[in-house]
Amino acid sequence: MLRQVSGPASRGFTLVELTVVISLLGILFAIAAPSMSGYIINQKVRTAANSIQNGLQLARTEAVKRNQSVGFVLTAATPTTCSVTPSATGTNWVVRVEDCSITTPIQGKSKSEGTTNVTISVTDNSTAFANSIVFNGLGRLVTAPSTNNGIFIDVTSTNATRAMRIIVTGLGQIRMCEPGLVSTNLQSCS
Repeated sequence: MLRQVSGPASRGFTLVELTVVISLLGILFAIAAPSMSGYIINQKVRTAANSIQNGLQLARTEAVKRNQSVGFVLTAATPTTCSVTPSATGTNWVVRVEDCSITTPIQGKSKSEGTTNVTISVTDNSTAFANSIVFNGLGRLVTAPSTNNGIFIDVTSTNATRAMRIIVTGLGQIRMCEPGLVSTNLQSCS
């Protein structure tokens, strides 16, 4: 008896299978899109807070290294010169030698570098932040905050579900936390 050889097996997808898969992917993207935009906004807040914390750490380190007063200045001006006007709600920052003996800043950061739509504010607007947050050669604040809690720099956004806070104590300790968390959480500000 002779065997009959059939043609090769059919490979690929049918039009119905492709339509079902594309429909399911569309539904998944529609569900994920709102949470993804919230995630992006929260990441911008986190990025801005990390930038400020890094700038503060740099100012403190440079003060100890140079054994002279180094300041961290929030400003609305472009951070390219030492003599910038401080602003408690500025979204740019500059680390500079306080007497401006060096005309160019040690480092500066502009909000246009990835942290747009973010609001920055100093909530403890005490005498310690009259012009800038200045560290001395020992890494401590030159002017102590008016409260024992320190100087608070809050970073928020209108659509963000999280806010970040950077706390600078009189002894120069710099800490980032989330004010919206319960006190039992280690990342809370309590």
